[in-house]
Amino acid sequence: MKNMKRTISGLIVSIVILTNFITMGNFVFAANLENAFTSDGPLGQVGDKAGYNIQQRTLDPLISQIITIVLSFLGVIFLVLMIYGGFLWMTSAGNEDRTKKAKAIFISALIGLIIVVVAYAITFFVLDQIVEGSGLLKK
Repeated sequence: MKNMKRTISGLIVSIVILTNFITMGNFVFAANLENAFTSDGPLGQVGDKAGYNIQQRTLDPLISQIITIVLSFLGVIFLVLMIYGGFLWMTSAGNEDRTKKAKAIFISALIGLIIVVVAYAITFFVLDQIVEGSGLLKK
């Protein structure tokens, strides 16, 4: 019964910490962004210095950003699975079933990470070819 209470309280604490981590960005406010994305604005100047065509108004950068965010979120899931597998392994106390379960979680998380990295590489290559072929970058 004690272990169950510890597990539930640990799960509640983990959920609270994870919720705070995810929603932390909601408290960041930016002021005076009316002209930030124009060529005279600060973001436009940075984009211009980086070599991007800041007059371009297509969905390519948005799609790229969405894919990057999703793949980053999958990386966070990998990290959580590795921590969970490590926790199971460290608390197995010689129990072979829990050790096997932890190893299975490690292997599954590693396979998932490989899939995410390959997906990111393919996405980066395809979007790079699209951008290069469409002339969005200044030469």
